[in-house]
Amino acid sequence: MSVTPEIENAVRTICAFAAKLARYKFSGPAVDQLRDLSAVVTYRELAGADRLPLIGFIGCTGVGKSTLFNSLCGKPLSATGWRVHNTRGPVLYMPASTLNNLEKWEGKQERLFMPLLPRTEGTPASGGGTTVGVAGTLHVIPPSGTADEPAAFCLMDLPDINSSPAVDEHLVALDTMPWLDIVIFMVDDETVYHRVYNRPVQLADELKQPRFCVMVNRGRDRVELDHRDWRQIKSFFGVECIHLFPDLKQKTSYDDEPAFTQFSNELAACRAAAAPAPLVEKIAALAKAVYRENLRRQQQFEKLDATIVSSVRDLLVRDTPVALHRLLPDETLHALNHLGLKRFSLSNLLYFFKRATSASAIKRSLKLSFGNQRDEVLAHMLRIDQFKLVEAVAGRIDDHAQHLLSAIRRSPQFEFLKQVDSASSLMAARTGNNAVDDNLPPPFAGRLKTVADDFENKCRSLLHSDSVSRVVQNDPVATLFLAGALAADVFMLPGFGSWLLMPTVIKYLPLGKFEKAKKEFQRAVQEVIREQLLTLASQFQDLRVQTALGKTDPLLKALETCSRYNSDPAEGK
Repeated sequence: MSVTPEIENAVRTICAFAAKLARYKFSGPAVDQLRDLSAVVTYRELAGADRLPLIGFIGCTGVGKSTLFNSLCGKPLSATGWRVHNTRGPVLYMPASTLNNLEKWEGKQERLFMPLLPRTEGTPASGGGTTVGVAGTLHVIPPSGTADEPAAFCLMDLPDINSSPAVDEHLVALDTMPWLDIVIFMVDDETVYHRVYNRPVQLADELKQPRFCVMVNRGRDRVELDHRDWRQIKSFFGVECIHLFPDLKQKTSYDDEPAFTQFSNELAACRAAAAPAPLVEKIAALAKAVYRENLRRQQQFEKLDATIVSSVRDLLVRDTPVALHRLLPDETLHALNHLGLKRFSLSNLLYFFKRATSASAIKRSLKLSFGNQRDEVLAHMLRIDQFKLVEAVAGRIDDHAQHLLSAIRRSPQFEFLKQVDSASSLMAARTGNNAVDDNLPPPFAGRLKTVADDFENKCRSLLHSDSVSRVVQNDPVATLFLAGALAADVFMLPGFGSWLLMPTVIKYLPLGKFEKAKKEFQRAVQEVIREQLLTLASQFQDLRVQTALGKTDPLLKALETCSRYNSDPAEGK
């Protein structure tokens, strides 16, 4: 499968949002490699097919990497000598034009060239005998001019791959290889068979990189390049010939040695830049792994959402309605419970004696029970205690929140969250309800006031329209009992049956308008509780945004596109 424009755009998207991808804490190595490889492909695309190739030197301690680097640069820039790992970090040398273009590209987005490594700049005071570079840092040598700069290639000196004090440098050298258009394997007669070259050669094969092999002949053994052993060495490194360089001994760089001249000419003529397909193939494998991990996270959060919704529903099913007798005066509730019966209700008479005895206010009790302005007085008293309502709802939310958090802790998804990020800190967060004594209104107080006001208005309307003739409108079923009460008056003392029967029956009828208004009020209060519990759970939604890419995120779409890349046309059919 060729690298299509769609794939190229997806890789550029991954490169542009690489820092964002790192914040999602996917598998660290996979994200780092994905960020680095997408930057390689993007850099090469911006530089174009005719870009100057980037050449790197891979070799053991003291095989002449830095010496050849300095010789090709034409100036002593990197430390040389037998000292162990003189080059502690990658050293980059670019012509001024290429470096200026790189600075221009990086001015439009985050770090583009080798984004995983910190970067320093400067020219060493001396090229010989000094340590160059910092471990894990890219050292960029700025061009001093244009006249003496090599115009054929960019050069990168790399740390040793075998010295025991340079384990991290060894890894950096391997991690840098995908950036190289051309690889120069440096050996001498002691290291040519060293097993540390296995992995670099394997990487060069995977990336299909053009390569050279340079051997510094220190004169210990005679080299016969046509010998069977040397043919195996050439096959191992994947080169057609091995360039033999003399040991410079006292010199710090090659100058006019025939072997160096021939090699530099061949290197300058090599314009075969590394192919993008092997890099995109690696990007596809990494993108698929990250995409699947993101999909798994989304599925876990969806299951957590279902757990939360189910737990909230179960909590509210078991929840008892808010008791109105704690929010309204008794006489108001009494009148609302006996709509349509105020003219002949026995309960009014009983309530009169009860209130007159407890309140010692016979005149006021008569007005509330039998007065002509009874409805107006009761309507004026129809005021729900907002403080008690908020207090009752806040207490329920706190209780339910503790049960909800316990259910979340017991869910398998919570264990998953703790592996991805620290979810325990979220569990310690407040439930979202300010305590009543905090002198701050809770966030749901305004919503409760609206619910209470609506309920009060409905009840006032019922009181104003209340009469015996309205009982049928208030509760059609009550008509049957009213008819029965009137029929009972024929056989009993006049009016006595209705005094006894109607208050008891009407009070418990579930179809009255007041019962409907009361249930609507209680359902509205329960809805406020439900919303607050879901708001408590929304902190996990915040974690979801920080942990998993959304389904419409362009970065996720780019990962999905790259994951579909298949370098084998037969498998793509």
